[in-house]
Amino acid sequence: MRKFLFPAVFVCVLYFSSCLCRADTDFLLLDLTSYFNNNGAATEENPSEGNFDYGGFSYAFELLPKPGKVSVKEIPFIFPQTSQEGNNIACHSQVIKIQPDRYRAILLLGSSTNGDYEACLWVQFSDGSRSCLKTGLTDWCRDSVFGEIPAFSFPYRIGPEGRQEIQNYIWLQVLRIKEEKFLSAIILPENKNIHIFAITLASRELPSLSKAGMQTDINAKELTIHLVGHAHIDMNWLWLWPETVRVCRDTFSDMLKKMEQYPDFKFSQSQPSTYIAMEEKHPEIFSGIQEYVKKGQWEITGATWVEGDMNMASGEAIVRQILYANRYFREKFGKFTQVCWEPDTFGHAWTVPQILKKSGIKYYYFCRCGKGKPVFWWESPDGSRVLAYSWRWYNEQINRAIIRDAVQACRSTGLRDWLIVYGTGDHGGGPRKEDIEEALRLNSEPDMPDIKFSTAGDFFKAVENQKEFPVIRDELNFTFEGCYTTHADIKKYNRTLENLLPQAEIFSAIAMLYGSDYPQGAFVDAWRKTCFNQFHDIFDGSAIHGSYAYSKRLFNTAYEAATLALENSLKAICSKIDISKSVPPAAKGKAIPVVVFNPLSWERDDIVEVKIPFQSRPSSVAIFDAENEIPSRVTGFEEQEGKYYIKIIFTARNVPSLGYKVFYALPLEKTGKAGKTDLSCSTTKLENQFYKIRLDRTSGCITGIYDKENKIELVPPDQKANVFQLLFEKPHGMSAWNIGQISRVEDLDSNCTIALIETGPVRARIQICHRSGKSTFYQDIVLYDGLRRIDFPCRIDWQEQGTKFMDGPMLKVAFPLNIRDGKARFEIPFGSIERKANGREYPTQKWMDLSGTAESGIDYGVALLNDCKYGCDIKDNVMRLTLLRSSYEPDPRPDRGIQEFTYALFPHKGSWDAKVVRAGYELNNPLVGSGLDISHILPTSPPASHKSPGTTHSFLEISPESLILTALKKAEDSQDIILRFYECEGKDTTAEIKFGFPVREVKETDLMENNLSSVPVQDGKITLKVGKYEIKTLKLKL
Repeated sequence: MRKFLFPAVFVCVLYFSSCLCRADTDFLLLDLTSYFNNNGAATEENPSEGNFDYGGFSYAFELLPKPGKVSVKEIPFIFPQTSQEGNNIACHSQVIKIQPDRYRAILLLGSSTNGDYEACLWVQFSDGSRSCLKTGLTDWCRDSVFGEIPAFSFPYRIGPEGRQEIQNYIWLQVLRIKEEKFLSAIILPENKNIHIFAITLASRELPSLSKAGMQTDINAKELTIHLVGHAHIDMNWLWLWPETVRVCRDTFSDMLKKMEQYPDFKFSQSQPSTYIAMEEKHPEIFSGIQEYVKKGQWEITGATWVEGDMNMASGEAIVRQILYANRYFREKFGKFTQVCWEPDTFGHAWTVPQILKKSGIKYYYFCRCGKGKPVFWWESPDGSRVLAYSWRWYNEQINRAIIRDAVQACRSTGLRDWLIVYGTGDHGGGPRKEDIEEALRLNSEPDMPDIKFSTAGDFFKAVENQKEFPVIRDELNFTFEGCYTTHADIKKYNRTLENLLPQAEIFSAIAMLYGSDYPQGAFVDAWRKTCFNQFHDIFDGSAIHGSYAYSKRLFNTAYEAATLALENSLKAICSKIDISKSVPPAAKGKAIPVVVFNPLSWERDDIVEVKIPFQSRPSSVAIFDAENEIPSRVTGFEEQEGKYYIKIIFTARNVPSLGYKVFYALPLEKTGKAGKTDLSCSTTKLENQFYKIRLDRTSGCITGIYDKENKIELVPPDQKANVFQLLFEKPHGMSAWNIGQISRVEDLDSNCTIALIETGPVRARIQICHRSGKSTFYQDIVLYDGLRRIDFPCRIDWQEQGTKFMDGPMLKVAFPLNIRDGKARFEIPFGSIERKANGREYPTQKWMDLSGTAESGIDYGVALLNDCKYGCDIKDNVMRLTLLRSSYEPDPRPDRGIQEFTYALFPHKGSWDAKVVRAGYELNNPLVGSGLDISHILPTSPPASHKSPGTTHSFLEISPESLILTALKKAEDSQDIILRFYECEGKDTTAEIKFGFPVREVKETDLMENNLSSVPVQDGKITLKVGKYEIKTLKLKL
């Protein structure tokens, strides 16, 4: 511990004696410089020089008062000089010795980080006795909850991404000393989240500040404190599903007993997954819940199937979270909730308010990643709003202190109602008997507010019209950035099903047009399992190892159901196609029709791989479209049950929007000649119509990507792209959640091997192999004939491991780009968002993009796409995708073993727009080849109103290109078809939708499929206005 030098205080007092005001002799100003251990200030140019909240955020240096003497409410302080050593004390029981004297008050300039904190500041007297002065300091980015005066108020702070527009404060707190003794020392609290900038001692009474900042015009008896009992139950976090069920059983049965014992007691519970567990395993408890829901004592707050991740789940998946929760609760309890309950979720995408609003949800309760305002309107880019509340934590205990804090919060905000969520949580539990008894006792005291057992819904209804609340138009992020990457397996399971389930629904709905049954029950079950795996601790990789074995079983079941539905629907559609038309003369006779389906809502060219059955094994196969043979390549043979299957790839061109195109596979008796294309390939060069790629032979890294069409070199001189980087994280707590301090970075840029895999005619492909530590890295580079996307399929045997005693590597891939003044953009659910290119780890979905000015001066950009990754960063002109991590707790071996994934580059002229969004969808939703000998399928007659489609057909066309289809499915309660899309560019537009099947009537609905208005149908198409970033849902009556 550092010793305090008494002469320093003496000198300080003498230094200011000549300039103190008339009451100078009443104050002693302490110089705390030798105690400073935290730098709480930074600049936009160097945001890392400060780290006030331990998460990279600090006060803006230029806004702080000038060092030296300052006056706050006529009280003098020494405001510190910002230096490398720091400008504040992060409290850790430091002892500050002072010249003994009688003092009436201790005045602090300070604030808290990461929450509002109360603690004892101990004062020690000359006789050796001590006294605790209860100290409360509000979080620096919140409105006062302890009655402090805002000594200094600032409009923004500095974070890793630069300036962040959020109000922040340094508070003045007054601590009165009652004892008539000589004070000899101050002992600071033991809490590093409490920060002290300055201390002044007052030797006289300060009556005007004895209740600093409290709005005493509001009497406590005029206030209502809503106590909402809750049990936070994590799905399979540090335990397995059977224990989750036991936790629900024990918690819910205890709550039912308390409701019987205390008729006024109320309890709020989220997550239908917990209710369905009781319905299936403990029906007597479930019946009790139903009874108390009717009585109004049990509040349903489960707006989503689980409290899931709101950054990584797709927009459509979040809709299904709400849809299936809504339907379950309405079926079992006759009601739904208007409160979305996400207290522990690790961040919240900007587009969530629109999803909630269009689902009939008005309110949002959360705890993490707030913006400093406890009650505010949270507004999506389209203008949709929900009323949000975030104060304290979700598992509080009831005592006099928290009631007092709630009263202070009311006085600070001017509200007459306040919400306290209480009850033991994480592993269940709920409100204790002691909480209930204490609430009843406190409510009987004459100076207390109205303390009532309440519900979240009642609180929001009481408060929503009391004042004009601030509006936050931004995402509510970030925390636990490691979670975007930890446990790559669950990320891949999720993305696979988020792609596969909508595809299966689309073609099952189309097959339904031709008389097939729609497997609705199977889809609901598969979506429920997918939604369960999106629970924040599971999806975010922060659960135990056994939890992921359970999640894999859920994934396998959902995957099998979706795959079966897709296969059956494609067979049904194929059986209606008249394949006799459009067969080219060269393919007549033995040709087998191959149907290529496009699950996306625009016409496209793309690679397709098909497995085709033959009665005998041919030497080779030729592929024809309606006119000519097209380049193809056989990639493998299989023999099953007396049939021969040939795997073949080719580029399918002009495959219609949400439709199909028939090609023909002709068996050959001898190997055919490959068709001529513009592809060329060696171990150091790949080239197609659009790009020339150069590689360094030693490192295997890319040294050049030349855009032939735009005459632009993408890679800066003397730099390398597509570089695997190992970033070694120092041991740190919560390693699954947090990215640790990086001790060193190793580029995999030497001693590689390069192999030529394919040289055309469909694709040029080389494979690069690196070895590091115990791991092996296979990285392919693929150029296609006629496609602008550059693919990088990877197969990694990851055997690296971090521990509490050893640095663990994180794997990234880096692309430096020849782009100036670039703007970084990232996909979020149903949209995208621009963020600072400052190197911070961000969440994204299928793509991120950096667009600016190329060296030639034209507007140009590059998107980095992926098929199952979510963490990334962009620093200036370098894009990096995070691929794997080596966290070690709570799962000591999260990603050991084989990892397969693909990322891709999509260079483009101009800024990001629909073409980038579409490219992300195309990588994640490849064309689907039927691989069927459809001449062997028994034909069935379609309904009279539906004609047999031809060999090329579009079932749906949507324009303009900024409209992205996310769902085409059977309605939940009828035989109608639900169609959903969103506007991706942030532009008001008019949608035109052409139907490739008869539609009699169209209704616009909300996301829960409730009718809103009619849309006229004329000549098989409709038009309707669509706002910027708006989600639209339509119901089609056939």
